[in-house]
Amino acid sequence: MGKLGDILRTHGPEYRRRFEERMSLDQIRAMHAIETCHTPAAGSALWRCTSCGHGHFTYQVYISESAILQHDEKGITLRYRKSETNQPRTLRLEPMEFLRRFLQHVLP
Repeated sequence: MGKLGDILRTHGPEYRRRFEERMSLDQIRAMHAIETCHTPAAGSALWRCTSCGHGHFTYQVYISESAILQHDEKGITLRYRKSETNQPRTLRLEPMEFLRRFLQHVLP
């Protein structure tokens, strides 16, 4: 699984323990779907090659896997671009803050 799934599997149970009463049902479902597997519920779509018929799922989430530079029990380091200058930057977030920001983008 990708980095986002690893982060949610590592820090998701603690996040839910602390904040579940403030989470929407859609946020809880999205976390569960990403933790267990990438499925259509997690924003995936099936892509199928017209030549050979081979298919695979593609995933559309608020943050790309390539933007996550590093993650461990103490935090997540992200790559982003400053909107005014388009300059590359990095940001280190505590796991609970990363999950809070990520879940703000889960649509009902």
